[in-house]
Amino acid sequence: MIDPALTKFGSPSAAQIGDVVVFTIDVFNNGNTPAVNVQLTDVIPAFLDISSVVVVPVGPTVSIVGQTVTIDFGTVDPTESWIVTVTTIVNSSATPPGGTNDVTLTTDSVDEDPDNNIDSVTIMIFIDIPDTGFAPNVITELPRQPVSKAYRSYSDLWLEIPSLGVETEIVGVPLLEDGWDVRWLWDRAGYLNGTAFPTWSGNSVITGHVSLPNGQAGPFASLLDIRFGEQVIVHAWGLRYVYEIRSLEYVAPDDESVFGHQDLSWVTLVTCHSYDEAVDAYRLRVSAGAVLVAIEDDNTPAHYPQQVDVRARGDQPH
Repeated sequence: MIDPALTKFGSPSAAQIGDVVVFTIDVFNNGNTPAVNVQLTDVIPAFLDISSVVVVPVGPTVSIVGQTVTIDFGTVDPTESWIVTVTTIVNSSATPPGGTNDVTLTTDSVDEDPDNNIDSVTIMIFIDIPDTGFAPNVITELPRQPVSKAYRSYSDLWLEIPSLGVETEIVGVPLLEDGWDVRWLWDRAGYLNGTAFPTWSGNSVITGHVSLPNGQAGPFASLLDIRFGEQVIVHAWGLRYVYEIRSLEYVAPDDESVFGHQDLSWVTLVTCHSYDEAVDAYRLRVSAGAVLVAIEDDNTPAHYPQQVDVRARGDQPH
């Protein structure tokens, strides 16, 4: 019987930009007959820079072309095995939720069990959840918003949460190397670029302030009051995308589960919670997840609140 096989593991399974991710691949022959011309092909996701590829014991030929690692093992006897260590670094192109690394093994011999010739590892990319609130009952002066951090406005895209009385525009917040900066959202909701676009399949993370720079309550101040089964509606270009709440929880600012992949269309609403005056920061985040349950024609006019005239308060808008 000829049966070359492999297994693959990745560590850590969740990482941030700049982190080292190490993949370990075991290559062996489960059969009792040598396998001829065995070759491994490992396609590394573009958000990972390949730092090194080490094969133990030494001998097989390693080739790296772009993001593809190819290793020629030649003839693999039943008693032989190798450990391949691929060290990578998460680069600045990484965005949540991450991606999958696939590896395959081929042979010129007739393989008795080709199912064990392929394996994959999913690496989740996360970035700290942005600060989505200011000190309550305090006026916070904002600097001018840099052009690089300007938000994108989408025509006729807005958020409605009927049970909370929320009706507000959704803008796109760019993902930069230092994450998302939502300081200038005011009473708008911010879709975090890099997560799924609102209404698309996947997980769209949308943030809103719990407290505004003027110290007053923000649009997501009552997010913790939302209940299972209540609606979250995304109005988009003549359609109503109706979502229903399926989860509500406290999470840490670095909890990567907020950016977790979803096969269906989800929105995850996030805001700050538990302001600590001693450190001038919020200790927790509130995360509310909702899944798409209906798409309807929308006869509702886009009547989300007008943007706050921050100039009247002496602030400097973009």
